[in-house]
Amino acid sequence: MTALKRLSPVLVAGVAAFLGVLAVKSFPLSIEPGSAAWSRLVRRAGPKGTVTGRARIRLPGIDRRTAPEILFRLQGVAARSRLGVSIDDGPVTRHLANRDGVLLVTLPKALVPGANVTIARLAGEPPLRIGAVEISRIPSTARVTVAVLAFLLTGALTYGFLLWKGPRFAAALGLLAAAIFSLLSSPALLWLTLPSAASVLRLALVLTLIAVSVMVTRGLERTERVVFWSSGALLAAVILGIWVRLYFLPSAGTWDMEYVKAWTERAAGHGVTRVYGDPDAVRPGHFLPQLRGDEPLWRIESAGRRYLIDYPPLAMVAWRVGWGIMEPLVGWDAVDPTEARNIAVKLPAVAGDVLVVLALFWLFRKRPWRAATLAALYWVLPISWLSSAVLGFQDETYAPFGMLAVVAAGMSRPVRAGASLALATMLKLLGLIVAPTVAIGLWAGRARMLWTLVAAGVVSVVVLMPFAWDGTLPAMSVQLLRQFRPGNLSSGFPNPWWIGGHAMGVLSGTTPSWSSPVSYFPLSRIAFPVGPVATLLTLVAVGWVCWQQRHRPGFEAAVWCGAMIFYAYAILAVGVFENHPHLAFVLFFASGLWSRRAQILCSTAMVSYLVNLLLRSGLGRFYGDRYMVLEPLAGWLGGLRTAPGFDLTLVLAVVNTAVFVALFATLNGELEVLSTREGLREDA
Repeated sequence: MTALKRLSPVLVAGVAAFLGVLAVKSFPLSIEPGSAAWSRLVRRAGPKGTVTGRARIRLPGIDRRTAPEILFRLQGVAARSRLGVSIDDGPVTRHLANRDGVLLVTLPKALVPGANVTIARLAGEPPLRIGAVEISRIPSTARVTVAVLAFLLTGALTYGFLLWKGPRFAAALGLLAAAIFSLLSSPALLWLTLPSAASVLRLALVLTLIAVSVMVTRGLERTERVVFWSSGALLAAVILGIWVRLYFLPSAGTWDMEYVKAWTERAAGHGVTRVYGDPDAVRPGHFLPQLRGDEPLWRIESAGRRYLIDYPPLAMVAWRVGWGIMEPLVGWDAVDPTEARNIAVKLPAVAGDVLVVLALFWLFRKRPWRAATLAALYWVLPISWLSSAVLGFQDETYAPFGMLAVVAAGMSRPVRAGASLALATMLKLLGLIVAPTVAIGLWAGRARMLWTLVAAGVVSVVVLMPFAWDGTLPAMSVQLLRQFRPGNLSSGFPNPWWIGGHAMGVLSGTTPSWSSPVSYFPLSRIAFPVGPVATLLTLVAVGWVCWQQRHRPGFEAAVWCGAMIFYAYAILAVGVFENHPHLAFVLFFASGLWSRRAQILCSTAMVSYLVNLLLRSGLGRFYGDRYMVLEPLAGWLGGLRTAPGFDLTLVLAVVNTAVFVALFATLNGELEVLSTREGLREDA
């Protein structure tokens, strides 16, 4: 009995989560003419429900794994009338309303949530008048599964709080967790049918959990209440970060994902060592002509298109593993095949998110609140999940290894630094950019760099040996080395070259006017050697950072200098894509962001980076009904870039350049702050 009493907060919080999830997922919900929900969800029908042609009812987020039922209550002359019904823009089928003017439509099973139902007046029939649309039966299996999962997770969290701070604190934070789980489990239809009584009542039950949680905290001491709100904010950040990733994982992301899916398909069908082509893709004597561009490179053919490959071998391994996880689920009809391919190519990047969070916890483990705050902020802010889970860029896949390489160098761990740097580079060649700060970090800590080279060499040989055995090493090499051929002045990241490319485009006539969107300007059309000049400027900036780092051992100074080197590449180099600077922000977080100056400058740079991603790629592409609720937002983002009458990315180029200048002007002062932190840690 004593044990049961002690565990009562765990049971109460778990049951609250179970009931809260069931409450928000319970139906029926009704959509009636003249209501706010009617205007949001029904198209081509009058405010009183009159349909003279066709009415389209959108039902975002409705679970269709077991066939749900939609009930139409028809009024007046529509009773006993014939009418046509189309589901998901399929063929129109004839239906007959019953004597009471009720039409029941069963949606076919589907793995992707959401539905579009079109109801049409047939020729010779009087106009339809819809009195209400009711979602009358939603399968209970999905509701109960999510509710049980919420019960288990909330119970586990509450038990941890119980061991940490006692029963009252555990009960308060457990109820708050139950409320958060319930809110994030709320289907889109629940929010879209507000302010109907049914929706308000369900959400009121969840808000009651928050109110009870706050009331329980009144029995805590003042310091414990502060800890409660801090812990609650961190808990909300963790849960929200998980939710947003799960929500966007099945989305189509950017067009870059089509390349990755083609590569993954090739890896699954022919093996990773054949992704870059068969052994005869580069015949003897044809390596240099292909590298120079005199002969065409071998390409992957998929869905009527042909794709080159520009990612290293370990990236192919990561995507093949991702598809290996999803493929059985497709075979068991647990997930839609198209969405499974999207998830498979995003899984390595999301795993990178998790690794960065764990690394931040480990780096600052002696300052638990600092570690938790940095990790939670990185996890919940779009700086992590917009690039990985939403748009499907793969920078987060190699970022944790690039960060660990710099950290290991700052800690004078040469083997770890070399192995991590090789892993980062074998996932994406951009990992090599932090090699200078790795070398200087080891030199400042008087570590033996020979072991770094040995470790990096061993990892590289292990990764490349299977390609050598299979005879496809030349094919892989020529595909990767082609990236170093001249491309565009800037490829999407707003820097001074982005402004220069726009000016050249306007002056040459390839861009219609100064107010037009910025377009790519090829380096091949510029007589001046811009590429070598940009490389020289980048090397000068890298040299200056390394010079400032040379007498400052410690991982915090190393990661700050690594971030500076990466940001210098983003601003000064040519051909930088919009997603390329991602590792710089991972390294900024790993520095601890101790000074207010660092927080302001890094926040400005991150906001500019995120805005540019949204202006250029939005929230990715949306296929199917799962994301229909986001279509207005996606359309608004699509028109925002040129809404002021000019390309907003030009403003971002100015902002990024100003931040770069400020970061370099304050480099020495920031390194002094970080060196002081290092000295305090050693004294402790």
